Amino acid sequence: MKTMTKRLTTRVAVLATTVLVAATTGCDLQDELLEVENPNVIDAREIDPARDADLLAGSTMQDFAAAYPWQIFYTSYFTGEMMGADIGSSINRAARRDFQGEEGGLTTIFGRMNISRTSAESLLEVLAGVAGQEQNTAVASTVAGYSFLMLAETFCRATVAEGPAIDPPALLDSAVVHLTNAISVGRSAGTMAADSFANAALVGRARAHLQAGRTSEALADASSVPAGFQFDITYVSDLADRSTEDPRVGNPLYDHTYDGDKSLSVAPAFRLDDPRVRAVPPEEHGIPARDGVTPYWTQTKYTAWDAPIRLASKLLADYIAAEAQGTSAMLDMIQARRMANDQPAYDGAMDAQSVLGEFLWQKSLDFYFEGTRMADSRRHPAAIRAMPVPGAEYHKQPFDPIRDQTCFPIPDSEIDNNPNLSG
Repeated sequence: MKTMTKRLTTRVAVLATTVLVAATTGCDLQDELLEVENPNVIDAREIDPARDADLLAGSTMQDFAAAYPWQIFYTSYFTGEMMGADIGSSINRAARRDFQGEEGGLTTIFGRMNISRTSAESLLEVLAGVAGQEQNTAVASTVAGYSFLMLAETFCRATVAEGPAIDPPALLDSAVVHLTNAISVGRSAGTMAADSFANAALVGRARAHLQAGRTSEALADASSVPAGFQFDITYVSDLADRSTEDPRVGNPLYDHTYDGDKSLSVAPAFRLDDPRVRAVPPEEHGIPARDGVTPYWTQTKYTAWDAPIRLASKLLADYIAAEAQGTSAMLDMIQARRMANDQPAYDGAMDAQSVLGEFLWQKSLDFYFEGTRMADSRRHPAAIRAMPVPGAEYHKQPFDPIRDQTCFPIPDSEIDNNPNLSG
C-alpha cells in the first residue's frame, strides 16, 4: 500500500476551511467527512489511506466544488440564461456560441473538471482494498462520476490522462461506471452520509442514461430516488478566500454577480414573474455591469458567498422520469410545476413537439442557473427555448453575431500539451 500511497499527487493540501456537501436528509457531513485543524501541505510519502481517508475524501469533494460553478457560469451564457456583461473575450465568446480553444475560460472549465476527476480516481486507487472505507469510496466514486458527466454534457470531446479524444457516449459510460460503484458502495456503508452520496449518484446515473438515450435505464434510476431528496454543494464565507480570480471555498456565482467582476446579467427571457427566476432590475440595485453597457439584472439564486448550489434532487429525477416516459408524463409534469409556482395551466398546442418545448422550458425555470440546460439543448436542439439564435446580432458591439456551436471544443492548451491528441 505504501507504493500506491506515494502515487497520489502531491498537490493535495489540508484546507483550513473546506467545501462539503449537505443533503436534506438531515445528516451532518461536516462532522462525518472532514475535520481540519491546521492548514498545511501533505507530503504524499506520509499519507496513510486508512488514517487520512476522510481528509482525502473532503479534498476530493472540494475539487469538484471548485470546478462545478465554472461549468454553470459559462454554460449559462452559452444557453441564453445570462447576457455577457464582461469586457473580456471568454464570456462574450461563450455568450455568442463561439467559444475558441485559446480562451482562458475554456481552459478553466476543462482543467478544473479534469482536476476533480483525477483527484477522485487517485483516491479510489489509494482506497482500493482498504477495509472500512465504503463511505469515502462512495464520495470519490460520486465525484468521479459527476466529473465525467459534466465533461460529456458540456464538451464536444474530452481527454483523460493525456489520452486521445473521447466522444460523449464513452464519457457517459465512464460516468455510469463510477456512479454505479458509488450507489453500490454507498448503500453498503450503512451511514446516512454515504446513503446521501448513493442517492446523488442515482440521480447522476439517471441523468447520464438519459443523455445517452437509454430511457428505460434512466426511468428505472429516476423512479428509485426517494421523495424529498436534495443534495447541495455548500460553500463558506471566508474573508481570506475572496479572490475574484479564484474563490476556492466561496461561491463564485455570487462573486461574479455582486462582489467581483460583475458580468452575470439575467437574460431578458428569464426576467419573469416567476419565483424560480426572480431577477432584480438595475434601477433597484444600482450595481453597474462591468462592461458599462449591458443592462444589469441581477440573479437572486446565489446572494451570498456561502450560498449552496443544488447538484441532485428528486425534482430533477422526476423531470428525467417524465422525459423518459413521453408526452403524457411530460404534460403532467408541466401542469404540476406551473401550479406549484403560481402559473396558469398550460393551454398551448398538445402535439409532441410543442409539449416537449414547454416541458424543457419549465425545466429551464426550475433549474435556472444550475447547469442542466446545455445537456437539454444537445438532446433537443429544436425544442429548447431562448437559446442565442445563430446569425442574430449580439447585444453589444463590436462583437460579431451569434454563431452555431452546440458544445465546447477541447482547449488549445490540452491540444498543445497532450502527445496523443491532434486537433
